[in-house]
Amino acid sequence: ETLIGSRYWDAPGGKGANQAYAAAKLGADVSMLGRVGSDHYGARMRANLESVGCDTRGLKTLEGSSGVALISVAETGQNSIIVVSGANDRYAPADVAADRQLLIGARLVLLQLENPYDTVTAAAQSARKTGARVVLDPAPAPASLPTDLLRAVDILTPNETEAARLVGSSVNALSLEEARTIAGKLQHMGPSTVIIKL
Repeated sequence: ETLIGSRYWDAPGGKGANQAYAAAKLGADVSMLGRVGSDHYGARMRANLESVGCDTRGLKTLEGSSGVALISVAETGQNSIIVVSGANDRYAPADVAADRQLLIGARLVLLQLENPYDTVTAAAQSARKTGARVVLDPAPAPASLPTDLLRAVDILTPNETEAARLVGSSVNALSLEEARTIAGKLQHMGPSTVIIKL
């Protein structure tokens, strides 16, 4: 199906990168760990983060394409995102171990699911061992998450569709009561705090 859009915009981003950029711009001491490709998207991502003082020593460049997300936003504000993981998919648990020194002293570590689950789990567990609080933005949301990962997460931040999916529900628009019930179910899986976003 071909649809006609009204505007196109291109910018560096991603769940972790957006928040790393914002925190660094506000003066926080921030390190970004991950992988980018050898394309112009990777170079642009690195330059964007470095422009606000984000430490990119843990952001390595791999031959090939960077991860990209194509986001369509309806006039209602609802969005749909297609993710092509690219270099993100090649960030492995061994890479987390190699970059462990960058986690030492961190108070907060933000993770998301555009990396392999075993890598995200290794990062959460490593962060916990160094005393950091772990925030997980569980997107793209699977039907379930590994128990080891959920037990290493302090704060889980799904949107309403992701939250419902994580507990096996197909409801997309949650009432406040449904959101509370689902948040409680997610808390029983490990995270002490669950924040459900629109």
